[in-house]
Amino acid sequence: MAVTYIVTVISVILMVGVGVPGNIGVILVFKKKSTEAASKILIRNLAYFDLFFCSVSPIGFILWIPKAVTNVTCQVLIFYTLIGDFLSLFLTLLLAVDRYIAVCKDKKYLLKPKQIQRATWFAFVVSIIFAFVNVVSFGAENIDGAVTCTVRKGVVTSLIRMVVIVVVFLLYIASCVTVSLLHLGLLRKMRNHDKIWKNRETSQRRLCSNDLGSSQVESNMTTAGTESHSITVMSSSQPGRSTLAPSVMNPPRRTKKWFSRFESNKISVIENVHFEKDLATASVSATSMDCSATQVIIGKSDETVAGSENGKNDVITSMKRKGATQRQKSRRAPFSRITIMLSIVTVVYVISWIPAFITTSLSTLRNYPEAIQTKLGEFLYHFMRKSPSWPHTLNPIIYCLANPQFRKSLRKRLFGESDGSQSTVPCSK
Repeated sequence: MAVTYIVTVISVILMVGVGVPGNIGVILVFKKKSTEAASKILIRNLAYFDLFFCSVSPIGFILWIPKAVTNVTCQVLIFYTLIGDFLSLFLTLLLAVDRYIAVCKDKKYLLKPKQIQRATWFAFVVSIIFAFVNVVSFGAENIDGAVTCTVRKGVVTSLIRMVVIVVVFLLYIASCVTVSLLHLGLLRKMRNHDKIWKNRETSQRRLCSNDLGSSQVESNMTTAGTESHSITVMSSSQPGRSTLAPSVMNPPRRTKKWFSRFESNKISVIENVHFEKDLATASVSATSMDCSATQVIIGKSDETVAGSENGKNDVITSMKRKGATQRQKSRRAPFSRITIMLSIVTVVYVISWIPAFITTSLSTLRNYPEAIQTKLGEFLYHFMRKSPSWPHTLNPIIYCLANPQFRKSLRKRLFGESDGSQSTVPCSK
């Protein structure tokens, strides 16, 4: 009795301390709206039934009072507990199907809010029928001088119990296997998406490097043969006259017209600028000059031009890479969150339901297996029997509390914190 009492205390502490506040937070954030996603409706309905289960289960402490253990109290507690278990498992299965269809079969998305509500009500009716059938086999029994809530003895109740166990095994095992397979399929899909985005990022980097190489070739071709573009104009104090460097010895190779703006806001037309590849001077014929001593930079040297072009290309390339990286991070962030959530859900369901199947099999013929003789074995047995109650407590953490947008919206609801923007809660897809 002491071992079962300790296990019950641990379960109740988890339900009251974690399950009830977490599910209330989910319900506060996911208020009912006229237009909302089907997954949000599923999460809200799941939070309602998990809150119901976490609120009803602590009433089981009443059954530790010897005079309070009657057939009515035992059957009422089992009835509400089975309703919560069945609905939680059904909605989790429906949520897994919804996510799988939305991600992997987006063109065949058929689940709508009205269909979700109908399916929830149908599951509620089925759970009531299932609980009524199962409650018949439970009652108050005197075992070793202590009155406990357990399976009744008798041929009829044993047959009903066997049928219920078979149905539970078929239903729960099929549901848990389906949820696990859907989540594994989604994890595989997320991994493929991650590989696709990595390949796209690699191709974008290669494209940026190719663009950089081609732009460098074009800039080199454009600036070829124009190495000395800087000339010095030394004008005297008399307007209209200017003293220039002597003419080059070789004939000019190229002649262009350049316009240069001086600090005195006057436009001077400089014609017949003779560029020479090997010499550093040039002869210039100017038509209008009104400055004492001015150094006119007609063009830029090849190094300056190439440096500016390379700088622009480097800036463009860095912007492209930064944009590609930010896009990839923004795209991969939801996938990573969903991957973590799906992994946790799969592990929780495997860990929580497989022990329940084992203990249910052991307690099919008798309430307590005779093979267990130690306190540790007794503790593990009862702890495994309580394992199906873990998802009711962990569902809010798994689905929503790990989402930063959900936490922000929850703080806004509870403490009135606002960041100036309306935060949505895409907790599902």
